[in-house]
Amino acid sequence: MPRRPQTFFAVPHFPLDKFQDRPRATHVPRARARHIPAEVRRAVYERDGGRCCYVDAQGRRCTAREGLEFHHRHPFGFGGGHGVEVISLVCRARNAYLAEVDYGRKAMARYRRKAAFGRTAPSP
Repeated sequence: MPRRPQTFFAVPHFPLDKFQDRPRATHVPRARARHIPAEVRRAVYERDGGRCCYVDAQGRRCTAREGLEFHHRHPFGFGGGHGVEVISLVCRARNAYLAEVDYGRKAMARYRRKAAFGRTAPSP
């Protein structure tokens, strides 16, 4: 069986010094973006020790270390920000409970229904 000839493609030369003089563009988040910056997430995770920070009435802390979510102590929907001091790490169950406390049971049920069926769910 004959061998195929090797084909070499010419790669254009880009002067690297052209790009080294410009500083890298930094991303400036929008004022009301829901995205929590990575440095805030890291700081909250480290501060809370990588576990749910929910404490019950008897003073016992939740032991969950998996399925953790970021919770805004002052709800984002009510104008809360993304600072380290207003975000905590909680398990999914506690985050759902705290959302019901903040927004109300009916509002969260409506939200969950829409999420489960897409945006076509009828409103009550």
